[in-house]
Amino acid sequence: MTTANQIIGQALGLIGVRSANDPVSGGDAALCFERLNTLLDALKINPLNSYATIALTGTLAANTSTLTIGPTGTIAVAERPARIESAFFTAGNLDYVVQSVTEEQYDAITLKAVSGLGPDFFYYEASLLNGVLSVYPRASAAITLTLQVLTQVSEFADLTTDYDLAPGYRRYFAYLLAQEVAPDFERDVPPMVARGAANARRSVQRMNHVVPQLDLARPPQNRLARIRAG
Repeated sequence: MTTANQIIGQALGLIGVRSANDPVSGGDAALCFERLNTLLDALKINPLNSYATIALTGTLAANTSTLTIGPTGTIAVAERPARIESAFFTAGNLDYVVQSVTEEQYDAITLKAVSGLGPDFFYYEASLLNGVLSVYPRASAAITLTLQVLTQVSEFADLTTDYDLAPGYRRYFAYLLAQEVAPDFERDVPPMVARGAANARRSVQRMNHVVPQLDLARPPQNRLARIRAG
């Protein structure tokens, strides 16, 4: 279990501001806490900082082309996903894969008001406050849609709440925060700390990297081409 205060203490110890075991309080704690959460927000941009995928499940209503995902979305989650890794829908006792397409490919479908068993393709727009998922074709009856999305690096609620972090992330956050707050304390980043931050980043991102596998199935573009051609 790890608290924000522990990470802040380690970061300040790395740049020689105080002992890593000394409690951090007052203005230093507030400043470092703000820097830490700003840093964690920035880490969400890179998918290699996400350590797992989670399944989001929602209902796609009959003859509906879109649904929203986010704090006030059709699929309610605290934070809208940055992207969707894969999707499938369930009809009866069978699951059917839904292929991802780009915005250009989705826009090129001239007749979108088509209904069938369920969608073959989806396009996801990671807009704010809720992301928007568009599908083709529409389902003629309500179906269950399951989306696999990357976990986001969560910000800390306060200084003292304990969090379970994935292996390697405590060191990763401490070294990155040390670099982030060094200018605030008029300290140069020690070369050892810079190397440690780079090594921590490589270790975490190497652990999270998934090697793409060759897909020998017919690509969705072929069917999209037939759809465009009528």
